[in-house]
Amino acid sequence: MARKAIAIGATTDQIKILHTIPQAVGQVCDETAVQIESTASQVIEDAQVVATKLRELALAVREHGRIATEHVTNYCGKSKHALDTISRLQADLSNDAPIAIDARIIDGVTHLPDAPQLDIE
Repeated sequence: MARKAIAIGATTDQIKILHTIPQAVGQVCDETAVQIESTASQVIEDAQVVATKLRELALAVREHGRIATEHVTNYCGKSKHALDTISRLQADLSNDAPIAIDARIIDGVTHLPDAPQLDIE
């Protein structure tokens, strides 16, 4: 059986490969770093867009809240006036006092329905 001789010395191709591998690793790392920096820049730009939109949303919510508060305040004021009027009318009816009708209540009313007939026996 013949034994093959094992070459102990490195070939030129092996030396080139050993020299090229670190360069390739360095190049891959550099390109990866560039991509990461680019991604970071894009994330920051997108985050600024999102922050701007959120600020606009906050401003809109404040404005809508201000308008809603005005409407609710108006409604509550009118409701309080109506409740006060009802209380006055109830008090007038319970005292058998003449009923004073506030002209503001019927302002703009052109026709009132006929009162229902009650059969009291």
